[in-house]
Amino acid sequence: ELTVLADESANPGTVAADLLAQAEHDPDAVPILVTTTEALIDAVEQELRRRLPDLPTEQIARRALRNGCAVLTATMNEAVEVCDRLAPEHLELMVSVPQEVARRCRHYGALFIGDCPPLRRVVGLRLSAH
Repeated sequence: ELTVLADESANPGTVAADLLAQAEHDPDAVPILVTTTEALIDAVEQELRRRLPDLPTEQIARRALRNGCAVLTATMNEAVEVCDRLAPEHLELMVSVPQEVARRCRHYGALFIGDCPPLRRVVGLRLSAH
């Protein structure tokens, strides 16, 4: 599963594309956005609505998106705590200070940093105990 942790610096189009990439593969997928900014949630939802009709896997993606959610937190510390509680298989950081946030994340399968696929990289693998 995928959790995207993003702040106001994140590109809504990239966040939406990554959530859709997870959603289109399995109607039982659970794509989640955790953010500190409500404006990003609104922008990502708008991007999802715009992009969904173009997907050949639209119905699968729609079902999966209904399983997911957007979580709004007051602080980045709270956002990291939410992600650690979720302990996602894939955690993406789309934040202005990714290395700082990455050091605080503890429970994930693979950690990805960045919002540009050629630059995105896996920075760590971690087993989490629930």
